[in-house]
Amino acid sequence: MIPTLSPEPRLLDKLRNYWFMRRWKKSTVGRALSDHTQNFFYGEGRLRYFDQATKDKLIGDFHQQIFLLPSAPDPFLQFRKHLASCVVGYASLQVLGIKPEEKAVAFYGHAKLISGELYRHIRACVDHNEELREILWENPDITDDDLVEGASTRAAVWLYYANGLNLVRPEFGETIGKGKDWYRPYVASAMVIQEEAYRRAIGLPSFTTPETSFRPFEHSTFMTWVAQGERNPLYAWEKHYGLKHAESI
Repeated sequence: MIPTLSPEPRLLDKLRNYWFMRRWKKSTVGRALSDHTQNFFYGEGRLRYFDQATKDKLIGDFHQQIFLLPSAPDPFLQFRKHLASCVVGYASLQVLGIKPEEKAVAFYGHAKLISGELYRHIRACVDHNEELREILWENPDITDDDLVEGASTRAAVWLYYANGLNLVRPEFGETIGKGKDWYRPYVASAMVIQEEAYRRAIGLPSFTTPETSFRPFEHSTFMTWVAQGERNPLYAWEKHYGLKHAESI
């Protein structure tokens, strides 16, 4: 049997062509990424405070990830792995920075396994997050409030990457944002996993019950299906566990 790879990107494989670059900027995905970058770095978000050199580096690094996809042995799997890991990076910091009033207006506002309270324990959680450890190492006198702010700012950087990669999904034949799309549920699952990990690490009680004690593990398999290129990770997850995702978080 001849091995087959995942779907090839339709436009990205021509990126080395100058004329394609002009087409890329005018393409649906290219315009979406341009608007995405504008909103994150020049809109009302916290990344607008970064100096221009930092903005340019982050924007350049993000686009470099996309432009290198066609050279991967399996561009689709490489893309999915990038997306999965960026969401984990976001979740690992977002659960430490988000507060109850912010959670209440988020798409996971109903989630019982995401507390919006870990910011109160930010100092204890530092040892379990490499990015926060580095912030503390560089600023040993930093206050807890500034640590929370640092966590939220770094989460916003990861979200720029993750949401941007999500916009690239149509290049691989996926439709985003329609019906039971898997992206937001995956983000919520990643936050459930990270919340539980921090709680165990610093000795806080779990939000799970004896009947749902395996729920964080179940959510971790969502990440596996995303990274392994499952066509519809949400459908696969709900079918495998016999659960409604929205009711499981």
